Amino acid sequence: MDSGEWIHPAVRPRRIGLCGGTRIRPENALFAENLGSELAVEEGLVLVTGGFKCFVNDADRPSADWSFIKGTCEWLRMRGHAVEKRIETLLPDPVKEPPDIVRFKEGIIVNLQGRSLQARRFRLVGSVDTLVAVEGSNGTKEIIDLALALEKPILPLPFTCGAAATRWHENKPLICEWFDISEKTARMWETTALSKCTEAQIAAMSKSVKQYLLHQLRRKCFIMMPFGSDFLPLYDKAIKPAIETSGFLPIRTDQLDLVGDVVAALHGAIRTSACGLAVITGNNANVMYELGLAHAQGKHVILLCEFADGRYILPALPYDLRNESVVGYRGGEWASLEQAIRAVLDKLKGK
Repeated sequence: MDSGEWIHPAVRPRRIGLCGGTRIRPENALFAENLGSELAVEEGLVLVTGGFKCFVNDADRPSADWSFIKGTCEWLRMRGHAVEKRIETLLPDPVKEPPDIVRFKEGIIVNLQGRSLQARRFRLVGSVDTLVAVEGSNGTKEIIDLALALEKPILPLPFTCGAAATRWHENKPLICEWFDISEKTARMWETTALSKCTEAQIAAMSKSVKQYLLHQLRRKCFIMMPFGSDFLPLYDKAIKPAIETSGFLPIRTDQLDLVGDVVAALHGAIRTSACGLAVITGNNANVMYELGLAHAQGKHVILLCEFADGRYILPALPYDLRNESVVGYRGGEWASLEQAIRAVLDKLKGK
């Protein structure tokens, strides 16, 4: 961050991977430029790309990489913002680079010396929180397939055609679930021909796609608590408002679609959350199990426990939690508890 202070991984800048074709259609290039400009507006985002600009003998057909970054750089530089803080370019070993490829160098440059093409793609997918794909062919298919295999949310846009459209149709239910895309929007994307759209319509499409990407990037806080009626005021009046006000999305186990392998589903929900919050009042067995899963994944978890007998003294805690920092609360004192939770989240943010 600007201050140079250490920031907890739960609240580090979000990272979007940009990928797509090496020679994309003019309408797709215009869309990608618009989307790059839209993403530049959002502070706290880092855009990661492979740095492919064009082929030496085909400079008039830019890549998706360059189209995205061109729009981003133009917006940032017009407003005097530092490109280095918002863009990361992963470059291959120049010794292994074919002579007919032109690379660009924008933002922070990461040289992947000695890495194979597959290893570079793995680095791109593994280093980001989500990805977006425009058009493309075999290389784009490989990146999308890698993201799918790693359960990394990727948005291949069907209206850009090519590999992005193919993989969209093959994985539509999962992609729509990842990005919360309605069937109406999905049908619109599938039937839109960018070549027939005006510049204003393409700009509007980029704004829409940005919102889906930002929605997916919302930092999630996994909630572990008993969900009986006695605990509803605790959640509704303290936990939920504190988490949402701090910019997180609360994820509750009773709202998950836990079918099939329940443990695997819990692992996935915890893994994709930035942090967690556990109500250990009463030592509920399910809560303790989920807390163990979260600790095993190295997640920072805020612990809440009701004071014993209405006094401001915590009850005896399980041995493994006695050295943990626990936020105590009294039933009904929801405003002070909300403030206490927000204070912990502010520390994570480095405030």
